Amino acid sequence: MRQDSDHHNRRSRRSAAAVLCLLFAILVWPVVISTQGTLGDGATDIKYPTGEMGDQRKYHEPTILAFAEQWPSVDLVNYPSATSPGYHLLMALVARYTSHDLVVLQLVSSLLSFGLLLVVWGYGARHTGAWPALGLVLPLVASSYVIGSGIWLVTDNAGLLFVCLALGGAIMVQPTAMRTARWALYATCAAGIRQIQVWVAAPVILAALLGSPLGRHAPRHLCSGSKQSLSWAGVFATLPVLLLPFVLIGLLALLWGGLTPPDFADRHSAGLAPVTFAIVLALVGVFGVFFLPAFCQKWTDILKMDRWLVVAVLLAVAVSLIFPTSADQSLGRWGGAIWELVRRMPDVAGRSIVFPPLAALGAVVLVHAWRAAGRAGRAREATVLLLSLLGWMIAESVNTQSGQRYFEPMILVGLAWLAALSISPTKGTALFVPAHRLWWAGPLTLGAIQLVLSASTVYLPVLRWHPSS
Repeated sequence: MRQDSDHHNRRSRRSAAAVLCLLFAILVWPVVISTQGTLGDGATDIKYPTGEMGDQRKYHEPTILAFAEQWPSVDLVNYPSATSPGYHLLMALVARYTSHDLVVLQLVSSLLSFGLLLVVWGYGARHTGAWPALGLVLPLVASSYVIGSGIWLVTDNAGLLFVCLALGGAIMVQPTAMRTARWALYATCAAGIRQIQVWVAAPVILAALLGSPLGRHAPRHLCSGSKQSLSWAGVFATLPVLLLPFVLIGLLALLWGGLTPPDFADRHSAGLAPVTFAIVLALVGVFGVFFLPAFCQKWTDILKMDRWLVVAVLLAVAVSLIFPTSADQSLGRWGGAIWELVRRMPDVAGRSIVFPPLAALGAVVLVHAWRAAGRAGRAREATVLLLSLLGWMIAESVNTQSGQRYFEPMILVGLAWLAALSISPTKGTALFVPAHRLWWAGPLTLGAIQLVLSASTVYLPVLRWHPSS
């Protein structure tokens, strides 16, 4: 009986993975294959149909081309990209030793995006099973930003792939010395692709500490269900690898004289962006509504308020009112549907009326998600995930650019994993019982909405675009 169940689970995982691969191929590869020309042949003074295509032509193609020509003596200081050089070094190797053809490069790059989706789905499937996890990841699959980064040569999905490899392991897998070292290497790769992703080293370190003897003294919600599987010797043995992400960013900062290459210091390092907290909470509210059935045992639970929910809502509203939140492109507050809504709606004293209600809704979603995971016996995983998302928000607030593209994919990953953690297993069986029997309808609906938005913001503009326009 156990062998039959294991065989059924393996078959389900293979089938779901195949469907995920097919969806990705349909959404991404037709646009990639339709792209003509070779690396570096695009003009930089025209209006492009999507931001990702514009970034490829203006920044990432020239960087990859320059690295390929300079190899192996690559200039890691004066290159036309604001991000760490890891992605460009990888693609430069492809360009140098295989082909400069743009289609080839985009197809190779798209595999990193498929890897991201496979990792997010795979970690979710550890708790929900293969097909429910596929439903949870559909909003991410259909996101215009994930699709755009999958089509064009940009760093977003590549960096997020290694973030999810490190974060998923730190949250959902019991740490050992070898696993911790591997997660730390993933975190180093994430920081090497986008320097702002160095934050993911923190949850890896936290997971190592919780798995060590020190974990016995952690707060209740952090030690619930955890085992001390890592000795002090193991912690100290992995310490050099755990510090690698910070060493890498420190070396790059010394080379650049700051947190970005010199040519981009004015745009990305002009100061803090406290609006990050308001926009993240607002987007959690917008997307999280569709995941609430997985977090609440009854529909009526969504409307129930208690002391902690009231406190969370008040804090969220305060965060959205303390700092200016009106649209202002010169200050990086632009880009995406939410900023377009802010631009069209009134503001009071520089505070948009859009953020307070949406941020309050986001707080409600997060509280329900944390409680649902606790009911499923996964308080530790949910707490580490929420603390990790807080660290991510703090890191993102260092970047003055606050476009929706910087936040949406990570939020969708977090919501999918929180929902996966919230679905309780029945005893004596490999099946999982959702908190509400219609829980899957929310993510599916959101995925459909995301696909419609992608059609209007990615596919139609590309179809209508002409280089001379």
